Amino acid sequence: MIVTVTLNPSLDRTIEVDALTRGAVIRARSARLDPGGKGVNVSRALLANGVESAAVVAVGGSDGDR
Repeated sequence: MIVTVTLNPSLDRTIEVDALTRGAVIRARSARLDPGGKGVNVSRALLANGVESAAVVAVGGSDGDR
């Protein structure tokens, strides 16, 4: 098992749109928040490739509550 440590975590916002058209109003089809930061992203990539991993993340405040 690989353990990663993320001292400065973040929340990554992903927004999906149907198409990007210059000069047009672009409306989001959906949006989501995912935990992020280098160690978290490494753990997610390891798990996606079948490698056992655990992420240690310091959380606090309103972002930590999410």
